[in-house]
Amino acid sequence: MFLSVSRRTDIPALYGEWIANRFREGFVCVRNPFAVHRVSKVLLAPDKIDGIVFWTKNAIGFARYLDCFSEYPFYFQYTINPYGNDIERLPVPKENIIDNFIELSGRLGKSRMLWRYDPILCSDAISTEYHAQWFERLCQKLSSHAGKCIISFIDPYKKIERQMETNSIKVPDRQQMTELARLISGIAGKYGIIVETCCENADLADCGIAPGRCIDDALFSSITGFKYKAGRDRNQRKECACVESIDVGQYDTCTNGCIYCYASSNRKIARLNTSRHNPKSPLLVGELEEDDIVTERTVESAKLERDSSGR
Repeated sequence: MFLSVSRRTDIPALYGEWIANRFREGFVCVRNPFAVHRVSKVLLAPDKIDGIVFWTKNAIGFARYLDCFSEYPFYFQYTINPYGNDIERLPVPKENIIDNFIELSGRLGKSRMLWRYDPILCSDAISTEYHAQWFERLCQKLSSHAGKCIISFIDPYKKIERQMETNSIKVPDRQQMTELARLISGIAGKYGIIVETCCENADLADCGIAPGRCIDDALFSSITGFKYKAGRDRNQRKECACVESIDVGQYDTCTNGCIYCYASSNRKIARLNTSRHNPKSPLLVGELEEDDIVTERTVESAKLERDSSGR
């Protein structure tokens, strides 16, 4: 089984000590987002967890914990966007985040550092030309350090409609998507970067961009030399090609404040949940309660034989 850390919140940026403690103790507890008193206990034995995907916008403080995961193959889905603090309220300058990406790539190898340029959105101030200029700047800095680039276009989730309207954010129409995809593909090609899409229903094959798989058994195979019997994750949207994983995060716990985020209802709830965080608890937020029903989740390795290259 693969572990997602996490689509629901930025664990490397905000909860590095907690996830490191969970791996030291060998288990983590995760509340069901639709039935809060149902809790899964997930054992984190190296012979059961086939790999970890870390999702983040800021891993500057996370490097100190990487040794806790030395028995597990892992890679990063690391988002670096061209937006300012009006859209992404990150606590550190973008240049520091770029430097952190480069540093991690030097330590782990570029194949384990996937650069996410998403979500792609437009506004009165953010045009096609704006994206073209910024994407090229980022390619210049990251081309030698990123395994590939993952893109997607903003989805107008109901919970972010008001924020989108307040900030004049628009979903690119099909013509804009195609134009942006061609520009991005062309620029990336100059720097030798492969571009793939994440959970995108637009067919961009004519632009030189194929659908990607963010939790990717083939990438883990290239890291470990093993093949995996991993099925598609049916808990994700139908456009998602990721293989099955367990997510250990919790919604409404990220304080980055990105206005396009689908994982946070509002900043007040996120701050309240953050105030209840205990890095020594098995849960990301709060403690286990008397009326919680805790069930140990069956976790089995999807690992098969080593591949034909003999690695």
